[in-house]
Amino acid sequence: MAIKQDLVVKNNLLVTSNVTVPTSGNLVTTNEVRTIAKPTIDINFTKTNQLDSRILFTRSSAGTYVNSAGIIAYAGVNQPRFDYDPITGQSKGLLIEEQITNLFTYSTSIGSGSWNTRAGTTSVTPSGIAPDGSNNATLVTNTTGDGYVWQYLSVSPSTTYIVSVYATKVSGTPTLKFNAYTGAVGQAFQSGQNTLSSNNVRYSFSFSSTATTGPGDIGFYIQGGSAYVWGAQLETTTVNGNNTQPTSIIPTVASQVTRSVDIATFNPDPKVFNPYLNTFFIDFDANNTGYSFPLNSESFAEIATARGNTDVGTWNGFNAVDAINNSVNINNGVKYAIAYNQSQVQNVLSGGAITTSPYPPLYRPSGGYNFHLGGYSSNYRTIDGHIRRFTYWPQVLSGSQLQLLTRSN
Repeated sequence: MAIKQDLVVKNNLLVTSNVTVPTSGNLVTTNEVRTIAKPTIDINFTKTNQLDSRILFTRSSAGTYVNSAGIIAYAGVNQPRFDYDPITGQSKGLLIEEQITNLFTYSTSIGSGSWNTRAGTTSVTPSGIAPDGSNNATLVTNTTGDGYVWQYLSVSPSTTYIVSVYATKVSGTPTLKFNAYTGAVGQAFQSGQNTLSSNNVRYSFSFSSTATTGPGDIGFYIQGGSAYVWGAQLETTTVNGNNTQPTSIIPTVASQVTRSVDIATFNPDPKVFNPYLNTFFIDFDANNTGYSFPLNSESFAEIATARGNTDVGTWNGFNAVDAINNSVNINNGVKYAIAYNQSQVQNVLSGGAITTSPYPPLYRPSGGYNFHLGGYSSNYRTIDGHIRRFTYWPQVLSGSQLQLLTRSN
């Protein structure tokens, strides 16, 4: 059935639309006014750098993020990170990441400590402006050698890793190529050539070790000119899923450093909830394309569960309710809404089709309410991405309203 709509939304309260609907077997156009009640909870993380007082946030280590000026900044223990796009300056929302260890040492002073350079490669540090605004970027110049810079270390067998580094052109036409050499991974892996520009760009490469590995070298080549490099990172992708991109920078010096998991727990007044009629909306992106929980409640259920790049659904402890839209990409961000009563669940992903299920309803056990944004109450099923918005209504919104909520702006 063809549908024509002209939508006007004002403060999430009133929606005016022209909708083509079936009447007695024929299609007719009606002028329809739909009222969406004001939600009892509505937190937009892209509009603030302050955490809502109802959210308990913990991370037992420091962490990094991109601030509104496009500079990598440092957050202390238990400080939330509101991340920004370094190119556009737009807010990405609240950054939630799993616990990850940077296996490289001296990651922000490349050329020092455990770093090695091939003969004919000159490294000078500090000498350039790094993405965090410091003067710790290392100049790598290929004179008569191949420009290889690496560390000698061991990795775990049968494990997938991501190696990454920031690099920017200084002179010539430099390229960057990653290398994971025989021994450390069981065989040699090399990325393609990345042509560097005058902008600071983070480059990355993923590789998998074999069942039996030993120590070897992992690093990168700078060829065809000179470049500044900074923020080298080697991390596993298999702690809680399957990351496709490196997580935020983890600075190291003489030893490896672990960034702890971000846990954001929302504990609202239980009086705002309806035990039997509920609608939830979550706007998020996820780097973890394995299995993660953008919105989880130990009192309700896994309200939003992401699996793979396009599969989002709900898990109530007994059955899965999926809203699949193959035209979306979770890495780029999606909007998901679910509404349910005592006998039926409806959900919509990114304005797509309405999925209706007669599965047993999500439940309200005793003990109150809590919600975990972007993961669980521990280092488990973390999205490694951003929560942009979380909204709740103590009533069941219609399927068409769920479609409206989840459409792209």
